[in-house]
Amino acid sequence: MHRGGVKQNKLKASLKLKDGTSYAAGLSAVVAFVGNGSTLATLTIGGRTFRIRASKLCKYVTGFDRPSQQDLEEWSEDSGCETISGDWVEPDGWGPDGAPSWLLALGLI
Repeated sequence: MHRGGVKQNKLKASLKLKDGTSYAAGLSAVVAFVGNGSTLATLTIGGRTFRIRASKLCKYVTGFDRPSQQDLEEWSEDSGCETISGDWVEPDGWGPDGAPSWLLALGLI
């Protein structure tokens, strides 16, 4: 689980941007969440910062794991949900670091 505002991680898969720029797996990546009301994160690699859907972090960045279908179903029925960075919030909430709940990030609510 993550705590705090900015997370230092590594790319676990190669990432290719729309402009054709490619970043190889293993590169250092800094993640920050945009904040309340947004399901976006910023990703900084090699001095370049760009936005990415927070739900895509689990595909490209170490330290972010998509919850199981069972977890998602339980959270949709509970009064709480985990954020992408591991904090516990209301299902339609954001953590102290600005990370959205998984249910919000995946568009389930």
